[in-house]
Amino acid sequence: MTKMKKRSMANVVSYLLAAALGMAGGWLVKRRDTGEGARHAGDRVESNRPKNGTDLLAAFVAASDPVTTTDERFAALRKSMAFSADPAAAFHKRFAEMEAGIGRWDDERRQMELAVLFGRWVDSDPKAALAFLAESSAAGGLASRLADACLWRVAKNAMEENGVRAFVSVLPDNPDLVMLTSRSVFEDVAKRGSLADLAWLKANAPGYFADRSAGKNLAREWPVERRDELLAALDPHDAAAAVAGIMGRMEGAGGEWVLEKLRSGGFPQEVVREMAAGDLGEYFRSINGVSIEQRLEIMGLLGTLGNIGEDRAKNEMIFNSIRNRFFGRETDDSLYGLRHGTLTAGEVLARAVETMPDPGKHTGEYNSQMFRTMAEENLPAAMELLSGMPPQQQEKEKALAARWWFRDADPQDFFNLVQDLNATGDGATKAMMQDAWNDKSRAYLDRYGASYLEWVRALPDGVDRTQALRSVAASGSNPRLAAQARNLLEKKP
Repeated sequence: MTKMKKRSMANVVSYLLAAALGMAGGWLVKRRDTGEGARHAGDRVESNRPKNGTDLLAAFVAASDPVTTTDERFAALRKSMAFSADPAAAFHKRFAEMEAGIGRWDDERRQMELAVLFGRWVDSDPKAALAFLAESSAAGGLASRLADACLWRVAKNAMEENGVRAFVSVLPDNPDLVMLTSRSVFEDVAKRGSLADLAWLKANAPGYFADRSAGKNLAREWPVERRDELLAALDPHDAAAAVAGIMGRMEGAGGEWVLEKLRSGGFPQEVVREMAAGDLGEYFRSINGVSIEQRLEIMGLLGTLGNIGEDRAKNEMIFNSIRNRFFGRETDDSLYGLRHGTLTAGEVLARAVETMPDPGKHTGEYNSQMFRTMAEENLPAAMELLSGMPPQQQEKEKALAARWWFRDADPQDFFNLVQDLNATGDGATKAMMQDAWNDKSRAYLDRYGASYLEWVRALPDGVDRTQALRSVAASGSNPRLAAQARNLLEKKP
């Protein structure tokens, strides 16, 4: 359910708005239950009907510790699934069953089992297995899904057992299969730091360099202490991509390494030009282990800082680092803890500092953006971050939060913040609050429709209600509701 609080003057309309949110929340819960929950339930049903001891062991391994990674579960299945004297026939039997609808593709264990069977066919007859996948996946369907989801893992295992050259030599000249195995191929080469295999790939499999991802993929595993050897073996574009990847693995020393090379002319000019056109020349790219000040200096030396200006680049870098921390692929539950009172703002900040780029002299902007992020989740708790500031500075921080943040907050939480600023702020702050209402109105109307206008209508008379109505009237996203808001502003029934 929504966290919107019901006001005594707006019980009915607040209920309508809360109900709208509740239905959406309920749908999400139901969706999760019928997705992830149903999948695990299906696994349990399957494990209750093992056909033999091998199946029982496989089911036990797959359904045991839910914390295990996908790689660990796949490795366990490879060890536990029964071997067939005819790997091709075993694969085709399971493939036909799944094409006929016996076993859902969205069942992770079914995917893994099919991938294991395909991998065993690759082990026994790689040329035939990969030719089948290349031909069948072109038409889409199950073969295409198998290739997209599992080929990289099958390739990884095949190279670990037989070497990268043996695998690449039998891979069909198919751009899709090359793309799907590119990361696995280059990571295999990089883990061994093999310049010989890299040269062999250039000579015998140029397709692996066509999508220009070689440098990025090699940098993930190449020995950091041998980075100069790698850069010398790559063309300028791939070398520049490798620089960005390697510097993020240098435990905080990567930024100074790149800066020293740029200052001394240690990179060839062709590589510098490619660096300027790549991740290092862009403020919005995420690079690990490099401080904000170092990023800004690197952009300055690359000649790209003038495109945006240091002040905005700094703000955007901090913003991106915060978004990646709390809303990226590997998120934590800090904001959830803040919202529900199990963590303080100070505790959330302390956790974040450990993994985010050092803002250096830009700590003030970092703290300001952290306040705005936390205020969206729990405004009273976030106020801890403003303690000790002069009242005028606190008002400024809250005004910035209202104007540029709070896009994902409930209207009531936004109103609580704006109401305070309209009551205590100066003329410039109050003018900013109208811009803040305008900024949020379209999203609220899209999300809640007529219930949002009813909520606005029930606000107490005053500047806040007037600004909210003006924002609806000017939003343009719903002409009917805009007309109703104009009538309310003109005191028409």
